[in-house]
Amino acid sequence: MPFRQKQAPPPEEQPMGRAALILAKQGTRVIVGNHVDEAGFVGFVAHPGQWIATRTEAVDVVFDRFTSHRPRAFYDALQAAVGPVPIANGLAMNSLCRDKLMCQRVLESAGLALPAVEERPEQFEERLSEWTVGFIKPRFGQCGEGVHQVRVGMAMSPTSGRCVDNQFEPNLLQRAVEAPEGWA
Repeated sequence: MPFRQKQAPPPEEQPMGRAALILAKQGTRVIVGNHVDEAGFVGFVAHPGQWIATRTEAVDVVFDRFTSHRPRAFYDALQAAVGPVPIANGLAMNSLCRDKLMCQRVLESAGLALPAVEERPEQFEERLSEWTVGFIKPRFGQCGEGVHQVRVGMAMSPTSGRCVDNQFEPNLLQRAVEAPEGWA
């Protein structure tokens, strides 16, 4: 049986599609796609009720919606294909968001309050005895994968068990915070 691509819902039924329709009314053409080659950028343009396939040789800016764990070669190839246009959410953002500890330190230095974090596994038990409840998190994880609530006396692994960049991925311990009144 031949492969059939699932029909995308009309733009009006998707947040990104609605935004593209609004921008189109304002004179900004938004192309949603994930393929760039020597001939240009391939994607779809939102029109009322449908997405229409298109190809263009030039773009003014690229927004990479899926940044997590892309290799540097991906961004090098993307930049070579689109030329000297800005890539929003590119390699620098990818690198920052990929590393929970680095991201936390950058945000803290900007004055944002975040739950305390312990990066040294030999300090996990002591820190947890101060906090009572925490979360073990893979340092380079994504989408909540591998995150576990821990309490005093529970086992806490120093690594996630996965290899990242040819090394075992370290775990972090982050202090649990109580949800504000009325929130889950």
